[in-house]
Amino acid sequence: MLKLAAENLIMTKCHLWNDNVLDSHVMTKEFDIVFSHGVLEHFNNDEIKIILDQCRDCSAISISYVPSNLYEVSSRGGERLMSVKEWLTIYPFKDIIEFNEGKDLILIS
Repeated sequence: MLKLAAENLIMTKCHLWNDNVLDSHVMTKEFDIVFSHGVLEHFNNDEIKIILDQCRDCSAISISYVPSNLYEVSSRGGERLMSVKEWLTIYPFKDIIEFNEGKDLILIS
């Protein structure tokens, strides 16, 4: 996934890393933005809260892409396909943007 991200990045000042996102030492630096694509939906509710709290503590904004419950089948296996309402029961997002006819979500915290 990191190789794919590196190939698709247009920006020049991005830091990509491969680590255990649940380890507290991972998010020790300060960033302008933390972005994840296809990560959060693979964790349980408590783990999602830990991850997003760490993102909040090290950045001004956290943006996460997740697929929604409008997909009939998960694409990578192991995804929790949840609705906007379900995501809001897990974390107090600043905003959730739906696109692709509601099939995809951008979670902003």
